[in-house]
Amino acid sequence: MSLLEIEDYRLAFDGFEGRAHVLDGISLSVEAGEAVGVVGETGCGKSVLARSILRLNPAPPARVTGGAIRYDGADVLAMDKAALRRMRGSDIGMVFQDPVTYLNPVFTIGQQMAEVLRAHDRRLSRAAIRARSVALLESVRLPEAGALLGRYPHELSGGMRQRVLIAEALAGNPRLLIADEPTTALDVTIQRQVLALIADLVRRMGLTLILISHDLGVIGAICRRIVVMYAGNIVEDAPAEALFGRPLHPYTRGLLAAIPDLKRPDHLPASIPGSIPNLRQPPPGCRFHPRCPLAMPVCAQVKPVLAPAGDEASHRVACHAVATGTALGAAVPRAVPA
Repeated sequence: MSLLEIEDYRLAFDGFEGRAHVLDGISLSVEAGEAVGVVGETGCGKSVLARSILRLNPAPPARVTGGAIRYDGADVLAMDKAALRRMRGSDIGMVFQDPVTYLNPVFTIGQQMAEVLRAHDRRLSRAAIRARSVALLESVRLPEAGALLGRYPHELSGGMRQRVLIAEALAGNPRLLIADEPTTALDVTIQRQVLALIADLVRRMGLTLILISHDLGVIGAICRRIVVMYAGNIVEDAPAEALFGRPLHPYTRGLLAAIPDLKRPDHLPASIPGSIPNLRQPPPGCRFHPRCPLAMPVCAQVKPVLAPAGDEASHRVACHAVATGTALGAAVPRAVPA
């Protein structure tokens, strides 16, 4: 049994202008110990999917319209508030993408660490909380952790604030860590440090990881399996080496072609024409077909099923062109990022 199973999950947001079908039949399983990357353009539903695992999307306006989410066999959608509190942090930790938003500016780092630790165990003494806080901050390689407890978020750099969020996510000793765009607001050097830290924590603590990003380079640096999302659908799910070496879905190929090639500085990256559709009135059939260079009449009529590509059971793709052999030509040549 998989640690996390998502089956035909559907989520919509109700608004004044109508209902937006944000997630449209997501099916995904994650095994214990896996490092899975979820990638796609802004607005494709990555963060909404991550929040759905912990039932953090506010309802209303969020409305589950179908499917199931199971963590370690337990039905997440049927959990009461007490069960959800026990699962959040203790079983599943989450690192949010904007530490400025999720760290309270009027409380010290120590006060905020203490609040998180008390949420997991109210029996902890002040001395135990301080010792555990220092240990957590040291585990994410923050120097002078004891002195750091007395400082406020605005006194820390962006990279330090992100490390504090990671420390808070680890406070309950979770088995699954969800990192939602953890390097978005950081410069390139700090990004690399944070990614190396996450990779080290995954190895050292035996964590299962779901890493969400719009950057395939970030995903490829850590994850050995990549899930590509487009407009609320999973369009490709493959081992990283297979996806970078032989991408099948036209959207995945477009994402890879848009990556700058440092070996060819005079070569401009390609762009994907068009934009993500309005999810209040999504196109019928395959949601990518209005932008797809390989679109066929069936693409505008029938939604493709995420299915193994030929004999490759671990490489799944939702594309009529792949199913009929139209998209099986030369792949976009890309090496897996180191």
